[in-house]
Amino acid sequence: MSLRNTLTCFCLYLCINNSLGKCPALQLLPRNAERILYEPGDRHDPLYRPSDQQLREGFEEGYFATIVCQENYELVPNRPRKCLGDIWSHILIQICSSRGCSLQIVSQVCQPVRCYHPVPCNYSSISPSKQSYQAGETITYDCAGALKAFPSDSRTCQIDGYWSGPDPICVNDDEFQRRTDMKCHKLEAPLFGAIIGPSDRNEVGDAIEFDCDKTYTLLGSHRRVCLDGTLEWSGEQPECVPGLNIDLPTGTNLTDLDRVIPDVEDCRFFYYYTKDGDLFHKICPANLFFNPTLKLCDYQDRSGCEN
Repeated sequence: MSLRNTLTCFCLYLCINNSLGKCPALQLLPRNAERILYEPGDRHDPLYRPSDQQLREGFEEGYFATIVCQENYELVPNRPRKCLGDIWSHILIQICSSRGCSLQIVSQVCQPVRCYHPVPCNYSSISPSKQSYQAGETITYDCAGALKAFPSDSRTCQIDGYWSGPDPICVNDDEFQRRTDMKCHKLEAPLFGAIIGPSDRNEVGDAIEFDCDKTYTLLGSHRRVCLDGTLEWSGEQPECVPGLNIDLPTGTNLTDLDRVIPDVEDCRFFYYYTKDGDLFHKICPANLFFNPTLKLCDYQDRSGCEN
């Protein structure tokens, strides 16, 4: 045999052996598909790009191939295919009928993105009720009794798979009007305390300040602001506590640890003094007690902090 024929046979031998035990690159893409994402089996790497040699010779066992659809389209069923030696795995789904259930091979398609059934808001139901909706379909929130859906009782499925508008909530007439007027609920003064200045301010951006009677200490936020978007007040509702004798930390360079104060009456609790001058009464996590030395909740039983 001539040297030329020998080299030809050797090259053919290498090509055949290199292709054995490998999955060929997928050639057929479903309509509206953009590309195929190949990934090694030992890692998830969306930026991985196979070499030209891999595309020619095939992929080793364990590689995954995932069809990537065009924008506003989704893959159904959305599953990768795995190289099983020299063939890609099939997509199987369970089909059930009156005669029983069986697994069937299905082809993957790129279909327009759908919106999926949202979680109903409190005291409401959604109609029509389906697992998924096509772009342009509208759903209605039906609130129980005399409640109304705010800000709207309807939403439309958009082409990107998201529902229009925010999630609604079911509220009564007064709450509906308050939210429509972009106002927070009116605040009340704490017991043994007062609101400084006008008490009827509850529009977005309005601030309310509180104070306590003499011999009482204010716990919570001394100043709260009506927030845009949520229409809720910032901070926490204050309370006026009698006979509270606490040495508040002073200084200009206080650390967070400096602002933590033990509760000498009950070591399940501690105080925190904020940079804004608010004093909060906090409780330790369940089954933990405050360590006054380290200033953290790490005692497993009460005896450690009572000695």
